[in-house]
Amino acid sequence: MVWNDLEKMTVLKLREEALRFPQIESVHGKSKGQLMEELANALGIEKPHVHFSEAPCGSDAQRPANFSRNAASASSVARVPLFSTASDE
Repeated sequence: MVWNDLEKMTVLKLREEALRFPQIESVHGKSKGQLMEELANALGIEKPHVHFSEAPCGSDAQRPANFSRNAASASSVARVPLFSTASDE
């Protein structure tokens, strides 16, 4: 079994597999990622290295260092009207 096989498995299948190893505790309370890590350790599977360009789209790893999620940063953006009004003419 390799890492890709673990990725393809559902959480239910991963839990079934993890229950075979007594050293893996709290199987039913773990997420898929946690189960994959634990199973990989138990089976001696090496996790592949993730390159920056392969990081998931929504991850913080792809955001620029100056990116902020708060509303204050959005207010500093220049406002451009989308349409002109009669008062603009």
